[in-house]
Amino acid sequence: MGVRVIDTLRPNAAGDSAALQRFGAATNWQAVAETAADGDTSYVYSGTSGNVDLYNFADLATTPSAITAVIVNNHVRAEGAGTINVRAKAKRSTSTANGDTIEIAGTAYRNIQQAFTTDPSTSAAWTAAGVNAAQIGLEVV
Repeated sequence: MGVRVIDTLRPNAAGDSAALQRFGAATNWQAVAETAADGDTSYVYSGTSGNVDLYNFADLATTPSAITAVIVNNHVRAEGAGTINVRAKAKRSTSTANGDTIEIAGTAYRNIQQAFTTDPSTSAAWTAAGVNAAQIGLEVV
């Protein structure tokens, strides 16, 4: 596979959907844009299936010749003794890709990752322009 560069992007603006509720921040994207997860200090939440939050990001720092994948990280937990199903989302233009549905049980936070290897708008490998135009988020399933 050779040498790879990882560029970490954090939300810097709202995307097309802000259906989750928020706690501890003025906007949904600010509630999840921390460098290190801050636990229960700021977060978004919902128990309603179909609720989606999407976020915009700053552009990539470089223009790579090839992009292997866009990896979405979500730090999630369930409320109380319940369970919740969530999945990562990647959107570009009018096309959205859904990540795997993952069941979360218990109140301990888990970091879940989803790799999107193709641009949902083109079904081809990501380009820098495609990543820069993408919105990434989370859906309650």
